[in-house]
Amino acid sequence: EPSRLCDLLADCLHFLHESGFSDCPVKDYTAEYLQRAEENYQKEMFDPTLLPEKYSFSTAEQAWSAAREGKALLRADTLIHGDACLPNFICQDGTFSTFIDLGQAGVGDKHMDLFWTIWSLEFNLQTDRYTDCFLDLYGRESLDWDTLRVVAALEYLS
Repeated sequence: EPSRLCDLLADCLHFLHESGFSDCPVKDYTAEYLQRAEENYQKEMFDPTLLPEKYSFSTAEQAWSAAREGKALLRADTLIHGDACLPNFICQDGTFSTFIDLGQAGVGDKHMDLFWTIWSLEFNLQTDRYTDCFLDLYGRESLDWDTLRVVAALEYLS
């Protein structure tokens, strides 16, 4: 039930993104994320197959330029999973059970999670039909498309 899945994902991310993070040991994952992308750019790491039709970065230079110009949009003000893909949300009997693979969790920008959830919905379900459903349930008004594009640019350099 993809629509139910979208509802579960939106609820899980809302819960996480609205949680307090004063005890989180990773206080600024955003800074680490930006540093890693810059290092990867210097190493000429670039994956043009990530979502080319959506963000249209065909070269590392295009992705790095977009990331560099937009990095000020990124915040470190939300507890994030860091790899919010479908396989990392564990559900049992139609309800959320737990998150797994928390190696990139910390205080960062919620758009990192939103990017990977959208990517994973499209990749795992082999369609973009449920992207709007997820965004409507999560709260499209809290999404900034420019920030999401910066995250995409950084991910191309992973």
